[in-house]
Amino acid sequence: MKTEIKTFEELSKMELFKLLKLRTAIFVVEQECAYQEVDKHDLDAHHVMLWDKDSLIGYARILPPNTAYKEACIGRVLLKMKFRGEGLGQQLFKDSLAHTQKVFPKEDIKVQAQVYLEGLYKAFGFNTTSKPYEDVGIMHVDMVKAG
Repeated sequence: MKTEIKTFEELSKMELFKLLKLRTAIFVVEQECAYQEVDKHDLDAHHVMLWDKDSLIGYARILPPNTAYKEACIGRVLLKMKFRGEGLGQQLFKDSLAHTQKVFPKEDIKVQAQVYLEGLYKAFGFNTTSKPYEDVGIMHVDMVKAG
């Protein structure tokens, strides 16, 4: 397993294809959410890719402060189903968090967490800052880790 982090400009065409395909497979197909999954924020993002040889198995997107929110943001966190339950999602998020803190030091970091993952993000030092709310049919809470 290998983690790579690239800006949009650094992505190869094949990497971009694989990450968009994987995001659509998880968020649109698996979670049955019909929404515009690809957005303008991809252009400003740092793309965190977890590879098993040449297969993309995990992904997260880091947004700079004042892009989608006033805080830096980690979102679009996903792992292929057959790799879940092995701690790889936690490793992916740990790598994403470390990179966010490195490139945006002392900035608060936000996540929009699916409610069932609230405990996971709390273990990384995030605090819940909203009541549960529905976003594309799935219950979420906003969480922030102070910079």
